[in-house]
Amino acid sequence: EPRLIFVGALSAYKVDFELIQKLALICPNWSVVLVGLVGEGDPGTSINQLLDIENIYLLGPKPYKELPRLMHFSDVGLLPCLLNQYTRAMFPMKFFEYLAAGLPVVSTNLPSLKEFADYVSFANSVEEFVSEINNILSGSSGFDQFRVKQLVSNHSYRKRTEKMVTIVNHALS
Repeated sequence: EPRLIFVGALSAYKVDFELIQKLALICPNWSVVLVGLVGEGDPGTSINQLLDIENIYLLGPKPYKELPRLMHFSDVGLLPCLLNQYTRAMFPMKFFEYLAAGLPVVSTNLPSLKEFADYVSFANSVEEFVSEINNILSGSSGFDQFRVKQLVSNHSYRKRTEKMVTIVNHALS
């Protein structure tokens, strides 16, 4: 402990492996847990730079039912996304999954998360990631479980799907 977790496809077109590497090297007492398939959607992905770092734990893909347990035993949810054309247009649903599991989130500056700035700590460099994670671990981040539960209840997969169906139906009308 502390445990930082990333859950999702470990693909070179969207995950900043250099940031993860530097974070683990700068903070060797932190465990960086990576859960997901390497190269999903990007078979040329290489994670060689992470393999020999003792505090990085590559768990591979896990059944969805195991993810809540893994997140429960973690302290911070990571969104170390590269900033590129793809990530500037995506919305990482794992953001709500992390919050629903009670995890504070540290993310690169994704445009889609701007409206949730009160619920995420943004970081633009490895130094900022370290600082934001330290704020969370020290309890000075202002993470409010009650407010978070209210937010995630309005952004479940069911609620998001209902919203998308409403938008599609409106567009078809």
